[in-house]
Amino acid sequence: MCIMRAGTHDAAAVAEFLARQDVRPAPNNADVATFVRRAGATVWCALRDGRIDGVAACITDGSVLRVAYFALAPEREDLLTGALMPMLERSAHDAGAAVLAAQSAMGSQTHRCLARCGFSVEWEEGDAGAGTTIAIVELVKAL
Repeated sequence: MCIMRAGTHDAAAVAEFLARQDVRPAPNNADVATFVRRAGATVWCALRDGRIDGVAACITDGSVLRVAYFALAPEREDLLTGALMPMLERSAHDAGAAVLAAQSAMGSQTHRCLARCGFSVEWEEGDAGAGTTIAIVELVKAL
C-alpha cells in the first residue's frame, strides 16, 4: 500500500471512489478539484495496485482540523484506518490544530473507524431524509 496526497489531477478518481463507497452527498470531479485547491485542505489517498482503496480528506478550521471525507474499501478497513489516521494527525500537527473533528451517521463505517482511533461523540442529532431518520454525530479527538 502507498499513501499519496491527491492533487487536482486526481479529482476524478477520488470522486469515483467516494461514489462507490456510497458517500452522500457524493462529490463530483469539480467538487473534489475545488476542495483540493482550498487553502488548508488536504486529500490523502491509500493506493493498492494503483487504485484508490481509501480517502481521508481534511481542512483546517482555526484550531480544528475537520475531516470532510473518511471512506475506505470495507474489506481492508482496519489496515486502511491504520494507514490514513496518521496522515490526518500529521496534517493537524502541521496546521497547528489541537482537535480533529468529523461528522458521520451513527453506526456508519466512518463512525466505527474513528471511534476505534480515539474519537468520541461531542453531540448527536436526528436528521430526516428520504423518509427515514438517522442520527448524525460530531466526533472529536484532542491531539
